[in-house]
Amino acid sequence: DLHESMLLLGDGQLAHDVWNNRLVVLEAIKKGWKVLDKVEPVSPLLEDAELVRLAIKECGPSELRHASPTLRNDHNFIHSVANISGQALYHAPDWALRDDDILTTAIANDPCTILACFDGSGVDEDFETVVDLASRLRARLELHDTFVRVFLCGIAIVTAHQPPATRC
Repeated sequence: DLHESMLLLGDGQLAHDVWNNRLVVLEAIKKGWKVLDKVEPVSPLLEDAELVRLAIKECGPSELRHASPTLRNDHNFIHSVANISGQALYHAPDWALRDDDILTTAIANDPCTILACFDGSGVDEDFETVVDLASRLRARLELHDTFVRVFLCGIAIVTAHQPPATRC
């Protein structure tokens, strides 16, 4: 069983052995301990998508910054992180904030995404980015609504309430 005093381990072989053991790190994360920063930067643990996602979920969005560069540049991984915490995108590569699918997923799951990712440090750029995103999302929603209307009018499902010819 893990004890919080383990977090006080200094440098050295013992700390190295403890924080590079997947089971120890996994248990610590499940307890909500932020331990990814104690893992060796070149450790395969930081390439473990499941482990990093769990750390983001249990310990907070900032845990994404400890993920390996390979994971941080993996579109599918970043998209899955957006499902967990949109605020984690603050620690994602810049391209993730320009990806409509990732941003849409993040905002849908976490409305604070916009506040976290567009923090006002580049006010003009942030405003421009958010306005641009809003117009692109609005266009996508209009396309979706049009598709749904055309599709539903085009299928011939006979219902007791209304025949297909009178639905559109």
